[in-house]
Amino acid sequence: MNGGFGMNEATEAQDIYTVLHAKDQSCAVMTFGHADLRHARTIRILEKEMQQLPGQLKEPHLIVDMTGVKVVPTAILGLMLQLVADCKERNIACRFCCLDISVKKAFELLNVNKMVDIFRTRAEALQTEWKKKHGWWPF
Repeated sequence: MNGGFGMNEATEAQDIYTVLHAKDQSCAVMTFGHADLRHARTIRILEKEMQQLPGQLKEPHLIVDMTGVKVVPTAILGLMLQLVADCKERNIACRFCCLDISVKKAFELLNVNKMVDIFRTRAEALQTEWKKKHGWWPF
């Protein structure tokens, strides 16, 4: 069912999030197209897609860029923690960046900030040991 809007789930998924890949396959960046991630259909699509993402990545690093996201329900926070765990199982380092103050507070309330690396900007997330290893920024 497409809700009468002529969009299938794959098209909607592309509307909800995007994964950018570095040309040399050193890093991937997940970005979101919605400020509010609490809609039931968004949660369902992200649940399916985030479960598959670690298995599809060829890169050893994933940055989840939360730029523009203002509302993150606990269901999505749970999916993000599962994404981190799944990445860790596959030796993929996962970092978060660009959290809005309300999202950052939600991370802190649930102690998510103690389980994942969080950076103020994408540049900072790309920097540190990744930059030291590669001597450049892939994006």
